[in-house]
Amino acid sequence: MTRVIQFRPHERPPRRALARTLVPLLAALGLAVPGLSPASAAPPASRSATAPGATLVPLVTGDWVQVHATPDGRQTAAFLARDRHGLTGSFRTERRNGDLFVFPAVVSPYLGRVLDPALFDVTQLTRAGYTAATSQLPLRLTYRAGAAHHAVPGVTVTRTQGNTVDGYLTPASARAFGAALAAQVRADAPAHWPIGGMFAGLTGIRYAGAAASPPVQPHFPMVTLRVTVTGGDGQPAPFGDLAVVNTDDVRKVNGFPFVVDGEARISVPTGHYGLLLHTFDLVGDTVVDRVVNITDYQLSRAQTLAVDMRSATVPLAVHTPRAGVVDAAGVDWGRTDANGLIVATGLDFGEGFDVRVAPGPAARFGQLNFSTRFHVSSPAGEPAPYSYDLQFGATGQIPPSQTYQVTPAELTTVHARYHADGQREAASVRMAVAPWVDFLAGLLTPVTVPGERVEYVRGQSDVLWLQDYVGVAVQDFSDPDNPVLIFAAEFFDGFRRYTAGTELTVEMARPVLRPGLDFDTGLGPFAFVCPACRQGDSVGIFLTPVADTVPGHFGFVDFAVGASGPVAATSRMRLFRDGTLIQDEADTVDTTIVVPAATATYRLLFDATRTAPWYTQDTRSQTEWTFTSGRPAGRTAPASWLCSPLADGSLPPGDCAVLPLLRLDYAAPVDLTGRVPGGVNHLGISVAPTQGAPDVAVTGAGVEVSFDDGASWTTAAVTATGGGRFDAVFTAPAAGFVSTRVHATDAAGNAITQTVIRAYTVGAA
Repeated sequence: MTRVIQFRPHERPPRRALARTLVPLLAALGLAVPGLSPASAAPPASRSATAPGATLVPLVTGDWVQVHATPDGRQTAAFLARDRHGLTGSFRTERRNGDLFVFPAVVSPYLGRVLDPALFDVTQLTRAGYTAATSQLPLRLTYRAGAAHHAVPGVTVTRTQGNTVDGYLTPASARAFGAALAAQVRADAPAHWPIGGMFAGLTGIRYAGAAASPPVQPHFPMVTLRVTVTGGDGQPAPFGDLAVVNTDDVRKVNGFPFVVDGEARISVPTGHYGLLLHTFDLVGDTVVDRVVNITDYQLSRAQTLAVDMRSATVPLAVHTPRAGVVDAAGVDWGRTDANGLIVATGLDFGEGFDVRVAPGPAARFGQLNFSTRFHVSSPAGEPAPYSYDLQFGATGQIPPSQTYQVTPAELTTVHARYHADGQREAASVRMAVAPWVDFLAGLLTPVTVPGERVEYVRGQSDVLWLQDYVGVAVQDFSDPDNPVLIFAAEFFDGFRRYTAGTELTVEMARPVLRPGLDFDTGLGPFAFVCPACRQGDSVGIFLTPVADTVPGHFGFVDFAVGASGPVAATSRMRLFRDGTLIQDEADTVDTTIVVPAATATYRLLFDATRTAPWYTQDTRSQTEWTFTSGRPAGRTAPASWLCSPLADGSLPPGDCAVLPLLRLDYAAPVDLTGRVPGGVNHLGISVAPTQGAPDVAVTGAGVEVSFDDGASWTTAAVTATGGGRFDAVFTAPAAGFVSTRVHATDAAGNAITQTVIRAYTVGAA
């Protein structure tokens, strides 16, 4: 049975669009050339000037892409599809000139013909600020001379001059454009996708905003490579996606021309090439995707390469120990040259896919990288839900069989517990990080919360995994005057390596939720952005806006767009030096400031408020760190960590030292809804130096609790249990909320005081 997730609001969301706060998420491999990644490399010595961040970008099809930027400009993309099934749930991802492009499958027949690829440059759309419900994506429509200027669904016209029409799409009206486009694809399929219907008379629909940086122009002799493509029906393929990579040196060519009416042309220098072609056939509601790789192609002059997509006959399939529905799958392809630089492209397929692949031999020039991914969910109605996250790598060739049989011995069993203070429509994706990947992408699929499920992950020593979990994922654009998107309670997990045959339990979003400091899981060739470091006289602090009980979980400020209701989250960060306020910033979780060299006492104060109606817990918090700092005498941060740039993006001189901020962790005996029974209660507290800071003994901790949202406080009985751990005992009423205030110190005089209002709930659900 098909599983369907529909994102609908349970309550009215905020009217005011909220800006996502830029927060450090990942550190990444250094790039030798924009748009290219080394297959393996040591972390760079210092943090790039590019600020990492998280942005939700609407596409013209009504889909959304959650883009997370890394310090060196790499990105991850999680797709929140308008409809996850088949054609409307499939996407292609690639990097062009350093920008990330995401193409929904429904646009493929019209790329290179009428639709501008720049409409899908999510990096440029982010730079242009097209990230909120009130955003207007500027468009320019051009018509053939004498053609009628008919209305295009979703497009608001602002100006007409001759054969040119200017207008815009909004995130709400993009759903109308996307629905019309999906219908147009199905209507055009029997006639091999003519330009008609909603595109009648049009010669182009182009992005009219600020242009991205132009690509580097070649300075060597060029010849024309003509690629002719036969489709699955034996006729010239009306459209297709093509990746062309020079495998002698990918810096010479890493192009992505489009196949139009059975042909693509590209000017390139002579040499050796790897190519990947992708087309699909649509018969009724059945979509058959075809993927063909050309491993080694030698170009010595202007030539024609003929590719027959009917050679893609090997089906992509997986069989798991327990029956399930394959509701997402993906293919990743990359070519590495002799310099270790790689160009990659990814294909993601929604539920109900039918993908056929052509096998391919190992490369003689450079290296061929190919992997497949699957997400399998338990059948609908399963009382004890489960899922599979599977990745199969094939570096060196494309195997003759793409049907994979998974055995229990290959799997890690993850007992996943998803906490929430109310019923939620949630979504998650676990992205595989192969050693050669250029970017990460995946399709968000539904998770029932609060709830538990067993998640089986294929354990491999050379593959890391990165999970993106969205605790509230709601879409409702049925009312154009009040479009709704809630992307809230989001957590990223740190990089994890799963070992086959093992079991573990993972808690997601378990209270006490509060601001904190990120944690380095220490995996892979990835660097880590120091959450609190001083480099020379530059102090850089990057807080985790929301932390739960698992080190390495990184929670984000909410993204909520709409036209009514309260603001979902606010924050204020202040830094004092010897009692004098030196920095005061609102709605941010990071700060960088130059300070005097002399040792001084600093106080960092961070206030956060979450007033959105989908929260009843962790509604308000204040965290105060007190610590001493002077110009470092040497580096104390781990060698792989990256320190902070100055406010202007330049790198400060000096050694990098971790600031001695204390870290608090909680162990509250809550259920999946964040509740405890009334009466005598225990709250576990753990105090330690932040990761990488000097190991100074913890000298004590005190705990207070409140049952009236902080109006009055009661001191709890606290017992030290060793190793910086403490047990607090108090008596709670029969119903209500527990607010907590914890104060702790170490032998060097560093201290932390953290207050969390409505940390968790008392009483039955």
